[in-house]
Amino acid sequence: MNNIWTQEDAKNSFDSLIEEALAHHEQIIELKNQQKVMVVSLEDYKKKLKPKNTLVDFFKESPLYDLPLDLERDKDTGRTIEL
Repeated sequence: MNNIWTQEDAKNSFDSLIEEALAHHEQIIELKNQQKVMVVSLEDYKKKLKPKNTLVDFFKESPLYDLPLDLERDKDTGRTIEL
């Protein structure tokens, strides 16, 4: 079945719309001839939200990973201001 529905068809065949979404196929609903709404299963939605890797992995894969870091702080406390 086509995964694009008109608003009227989606209303009239809501059960079919849900079944198709649960079968791991996103369903798109058109409003006034424009694609406006997507129906997806909760399982698919959670997969899309889950990051593909961790923050640690992200930094390890960075091209800057092997560059040395200067972690020493400057001893300068700033200038003296008279009040």
